[in-house]
Amino acid sequence: MPRIPYPATGLALALSPLLAGVSVSAASQDSRASALEEVVVTARRVEESLQDVPVAVTALTRNTLEALRIDSFLTVGQTVPNVYIQKQGGSPTAPQMNIRGVSNGSLNMQVDSGIGLYVDGVYIGRSGAAAFDMADLERVEVMRGPQGTLFGRNSTGGAINLITSKPTGDADFGLDFTVGNFNHREYRARIDTAEWNGFSARLVAGHVEYDGDVENLSAERTFHFDEPFGSYTTNSRGGDSDTDNVYVAINYAGIERLTVDYKFDYSNWKGTMNYRQMGSFGPCVDFDATPGQCIIGNGLVDPVQPFNLSFDYQDELAVPLESGAEQITRGHSLTAEFEISDSLAIRYIGGYREYQLDAGMNQVWGASEYVDTAGIIGGVPGGLYAPLLALRKENQDQFSNEIQLIGSGDSLEWIIGAFQFEEEGAVNTPIFLSQTFSDGQFIPIDVAAFHYFVGQNIETSNESIAAYAHLTLHLGDFDLSGGVRYTEDDREEYIIAAGLYGAVLPGNQTFDYSDDHLDYDASLTYNFGESSNVYAKYATGYVSGGSLAGNAFDQDEMELYELGIKSDFLDHTLRFNAAVFRQERTDVQIEGFTSIGYFMGIGEDITADGIELEATWIPTTGLSLNASWGYTDVDSSGDLRTFQPENTAYLGAQYDFPGMANGIETSFRVDWSWRDEVHRLACIAGQDQVPATDICAGTPDYELDDAATIGAVDMVSANLVFANIPLGDTTRLRATLWGRNLLDENEIEFNFTLGGPTITNTFIRPRTYGVDLSIDF
Repeated sequence: MPRIPYPATGLALALSPLLAGVSVSAASQDSRASALEEVVVTARRVEESLQDVPVAVTALTRNTLEALRIDSFLTVGQTVPNVYIQKQGGSPTAPQMNIRGVSNGSLNMQVDSGIGLYVDGVYIGRSGAAAFDMADLERVEVMRGPQGTLFGRNSTGGAINLITSKPTGDADFGLDFTVGNFNHREYRARIDTAEWNGFSARLVAGHVEYDGDVENLSAERTFHFDEPFGSYTTNSRGGDSDTDNVYVAINYAGIERLTVDYKFDYSNWKGTMNYRQMGSFGPCVDFDATPGQCIIGNGLVDPVQPFNLSFDYQDELAVPLESGAEQITRGHSLTAEFEISDSLAIRYIGGYREYQLDAGMNQVWGASEYVDTAGIIGGVPGGLYAPLLALRKENQDQFSNEIQLIGSGDSLEWIIGAFQFEEEGAVNTPIFLSQTFSDGQFIPIDVAAFHYFVGQNIETSNESIAAYAHLTLHLGDFDLSGGVRYTEDDREEYIIAAGLYGAVLPGNQTFDYSDDHLDYDASLTYNFGESSNVYAKYATGYVSGGSLAGNAFDQDEMELYELGIKSDFLDHTLRFNAAVFRQERTDVQIEGFTSIGYFMGIGEDITADGIELEATWIPTTGLSLNASWGYTDVDSSGDLRTFQPENTAYLGAQYDFPGMANGIETSFRVDWSWRDEVHRLACIAGQDQVPATDICAGTPDYELDDAATIGAVDMVSANLVFANIPLGDTTRLRATLWGRNLLDENEIEFNFTLGGPTITNTFIRPRTYGVDLSIDF
């Protein structure tokens, strides 16, 4: 039986005074919601009611996005069952996503994701390219389970589509401001133009900044490296963030039956990674040339700043070799649709996206400040000693084209499409092993000096083409749907320098990979009542194979079996959706990283069985309640663990008070989300993954593994909103008091092993709170 998390009882008790004391005015004088609104989604690439689609999909509307402060892929998973999203510890920007036991988040350009990420239907090829704040979101759709037929490869776990706002066609201007703790500041301007000769436009520009939550006890230093890296200065806090973003949307509807939408987004992020706190390390750090001679802790290399090995959150750490980072992300999309007739339309979706990341200096070993006391490493006593230090620069650009022919009749709806995607990327990440550094020093980067012993300097080129078809046949109360998609993948890895299995590979090598795949799905839906149905579904999906450090790996394939129900009851005041599923994966791709470099573990088969429940209820005018629960049981044929919590849960309540005489509208909302404990280490602590296998080797340390397990977390947030406050004849103010992580949870967010018992951790950001002010003129 799944566990019932204890905070649910406490939340219900906390809400009971609020729910018992509401006062509702007469319906004839009340504009507050008394029934559920229809939610439109594009889970099958055309607009349909959420309740009509035989897909496990959650749609987050603009009101929900604003209430939960969701503005990026990183913050999407708060309310969705069986979805768990973390901020990675090994990247300043890339999210780590988990849906139904499938994870993404690879930092390697040679490896694709099992979760498809989209902005306005345009595929995003890299997890790192998804790390941006979207200035103006209209809706988010989270589809769970393989979406291989309509969304293509690399969506075995599901797909997340961010839908941005379109121009309204009415002249409008607004300003948004936010202040909060950790010096949180936000500024945003919104402009809509009036429609002119069929054209209308929307412009949103903003700035977001806040301080990190962990202070750096080490002094500021500057280090100089060979190009293309240059100079880096260490930072004073971990977790700083400073972002400028711009969003532009232009709509044209001046020709009958033709609509054209162009959208552009830009994000410039500067900040620091969350510091990696050392939880444990092995009894002997032996990177010295003298066999068996331990370096740390015997007078040869000693700590300057005191530090505690701990799996508990610390707000002060010594991190002398961590600098700031910067990422710039740009995206263009063009969607054009022409209605050939009332029952036939043609649509084009084109996109170009790019990003550049300079991750700066990354103290991979974890927060600690050592000096080479005896001068045995660098030859000069007193140099800063780094067991493991990384630099990283990466860039990627991609171009995609998709054309669709969409038709409908009395009993048949269909879509035929063709898709083309190409990308080029490069990663340069030298890693310094057991080296000393001094303030102001110039540090050359040299393959001969083994700076790519476990790092890599590579370029990639990938192309994918596909053709697909999908149809739905209406047979009375039954709907029969099915589709097929054929995909060809061509990939190239060019190695300038890279390490593998304890050696530096010969440079200037090219490794090619080509393969194809056929995906298909079928579903049968029985409709009962006005907005209710049950469905059975079968679907397939796959993640492309490729080459990593010269080693080829196969496709990761999945089959899905799913039963679901979607229903509206009680005069559309209660909505209940549920799904039970089994997902069978073969040749699962699980990356590894140890002291011998990056590698891919292949051969493991995984079965995931699960349940998902979602409910929305409006018991009385003005009061809305939301709940979800997800359960996933993962069974693996190998030793490697996935990163999926067994249980996730969510409860939310919002009460809209009766409007005041002056038109001011007031609402209060509280949200609680919970997830089960989760293992972030692929092997039991003390063990390491055997390269290119699904086997863990070494002596397991179960006590250490318990300490490194990421514990269950309760996240509580709340909002108090005063809207429609008059500031003049046409100007209105909206004020929101908000708080996040109100219980001040400080559990581990992300951790990983550097080999054996050496484990580092990053932690959830502490309690945050603030005030939003929005003015519409």
